[in-house]
Amino acid sequence: MSYAHTPNSKGDWHYLDDHLRGTAERANDPCLPFSAQSLSVINGIIHDIGKLPKPFQDYLKAKAKGLSWPKTPHSPLAAALAYKILSGQDFWREVVLPVAGHHAGLQEPGIVSARIMNYLHDPILEELQKILISLLFHFNVPLPWKPKEIPPLKRELLIRMLFSRLVDSDRLDAEAHFTPEAAQFRIGYKTVDDLWSIFQINQEKLLFKSRIDPSPINQMRCAVYESSIRSATGPQGFYRMTAPTGGAKTRAGLGFALRHAVKHGLKRVIIAIPYTSIIDQNAQIYKGILGEESVLEHHSQVPTPENDTEEMDEIQERIRLSTENWDAPVIVTTTVQLFESLFSARPGRARKLHNIMESVIVIDEAQTLPPELLLPTADIMRSLVEDYRVTIVLCTATQPSLQNQSYLAPFEGVQWREVIPEFKKYFLNKDLRLVEYEVRKHPVTVKELANELSIIPQAMVILNSRIDARRVFRAMKKNSSALYLSRDLCMSHRRQVLDRVGKMLERKAPITLVTTQVVEAGVSLDFPVVFRAMGPLDRIIQAAGRCNREGRCSTGRMIVFCLEGDHTPKGPYSVGKEKTLLLFKMFDQESLSEKLHHPEIFEEYFARVYSDIDLDRFRIQALRSELNYPAVEKAYRFMPYASYPVVVPFEKGMSRLQEWLKSPSILNWKKLQPFIVSLYEKETREYLEEGKIAEIHEGLFIWEADYDLQMGVGVNKKGGE
Repeated sequence: MSYAHTPNSKGDWHYLDDHLRGTAERANDPCLPFSAQSLSVINGIIHDIGKLPKPFQDYLKAKAKGLSWPKTPHSPLAAALAYKILSGQDFWREVVLPVAGHHAGLQEPGIVSARIMNYLHDPILEELQKILISLLFHFNVPLPWKPKEIPPLKRELLIRMLFSRLVDSDRLDAEAHFTPEAAQFRIGYKTVDDLWSIFQINQEKLLFKSRIDPSPINQMRCAVYESSIRSATGPQGFYRMTAPTGGAKTRAGLGFALRHAVKHGLKRVIIAIPYTSIIDQNAQIYKGILGEESVLEHHSQVPTPENDTEEMDEIQERIRLSTENWDAPVIVTTTVQLFESLFSARPGRARKLHNIMESVIVIDEAQTLPPELLLPTADIMRSLVEDYRVTIVLCTATQPSLQNQSYLAPFEGVQWREVIPEFKKYFLNKDLRLVEYEVRKHPVTVKELANELSIIPQAMVILNSRIDARRVFRAMKKNSSALYLSRDLCMSHRRQVLDRVGKMLERKAPITLVTTQVVEAGVSLDFPVVFRAMGPLDRIIQAAGRCNREGRCSTGRMIVFCLEGDHTPKGPYSVGKEKTLLLFKMFDQESLSEKLHHPEIFEEYFARVYSDIDLDRFRIQALRSELNYPAVEKAYRFMPYASYPVVVPFEKGMSRLQEWLKSPSILNWKKLQPFIVSLYEKETREYLEEGKIAEIHEGLFIWEADYDLQMGVGVNKKGGE
């Protein structure tokens, strides 16, 4: 009659025996490689057995009565029991590390061993061992576990997957106790087979319209799609999907992924996109095709308590249980969310990892993968493909140079298959050429740029930073047709700006959009003239995809310029800009304009960039070999600085915040996300000192200054960042 959790709203206690069995049953995952299914079951059986002793039972009873009680950790005792039983086995880490960290997070083995040392001589372990043996007998767990030798880096990922499976199983079982109504939302998803049938019907309607208007662009889009579906029947592994911007890769990529998943009996499709500004747009496309209930849009992590405290108040507990586990058939997420989760030590982020198994991962705009993290990124991608039945598709018009390169050992010997084998002909076909490039040699001032933009009826200018975008926009304040777009605006605000821009373009009304890199990939804009500040070559080519996208004018103008006093981001971005300038100096204007239409230039460009950058700058591979999970998480960061969510008072932002604070569920967090602006750590600190933001929950802030209807929080920024 021991308890695992306090009573639910019906007054029913959650019995420990039921919880251990329920967690073990959920953790019984046959998809785990290296015959690790039995280890996953053991983790489920043992993880909360430390709740059995009287001190923890007294704590639960006091908590149920609303009384305060001293901290009573249970994970170390369970980990000590696991260590005592398995210390003679080589695989003790596969059990002890997930069990010890299922609340506090994964730690390195030495730290865990030191923490559990005091528990190893506790007399209660003898009693717990008898109960454990009874439970193991119930599940008929085969031991000992003796797989073939596992290389260190593959073992590091296996422990992550076991940890993920345990965390999710534990939380699902607790959720079924506390909020059984929420658990009902996690069942009844359509299968990928169902979604493939739905997609085919929708796509056929679109193809029919394209055949009625057999323009060169529509013919290319039809051919790209048909080639993608043919290639989808190929074997699992690595694929490259290369097509010019405007080639309808969004739909073709989804079609490939669904067809490939059906062919190989895979469970889900994961589409990783570099920018949150694109996610909203693409997710709406996918939801429109497949249905709202089949597509999970996940990019901002719920601010979950992730410290070493196992006892939480009610609101913290509900937030913890509501973290996303990616059990939907189609996931649309950011590249940051996907890969930082794969290297995370925290339960909230790692919870979803086991659901990456048996999936198709489409990495959109693959050239945006951070070069300084490319070695560990490539290594973990290869492990996913080799050991976890994952197919990976790199989708972009500007393919990074990853295959057969001496600087990228993890991809040595990998066979890359082309989703569109004939992709080069689409780049070289002059009938499909929508823009002409003009590269200006002499720098321009902000005033000169603003003056030139003011006399062009419809134009967009893309700057390298928000600082420069603000400078240019402020110089154009007298121009009533000028609009500003950057991550200074919350998602709902950006959506409104993009809608307004689209309508003005359609009506051929005067419009000048001053923006940053947020529009360069996947955003469906179609300006006749685009200005792009000198930057990395792939960013310039992506910007060209927003120029004359639908071929509405004879030839679009793509103008590349250097801005005086430009604030170019440091690191790989700066290296990319430098390599682009060197490439451009090799050609005259006419030759360069032609060269920029050839896909071979990307291979040359990326080879130059990668050869000048340390692709494992933070020595993550060595840390992974040591199973130093906290250090790996700290080192593997897409952005060098932490960012913090800030709720802004735009439209329904404040009411959505109150709804979430009152009931911190996944649904209410998703409703709140469109009204959040992410601020870097330095910005957050400055705004806190200025009294413009206030922390209202651990890791969550509220904007208390003016929120400008043109520049969002950017109106408050006068200087640098």
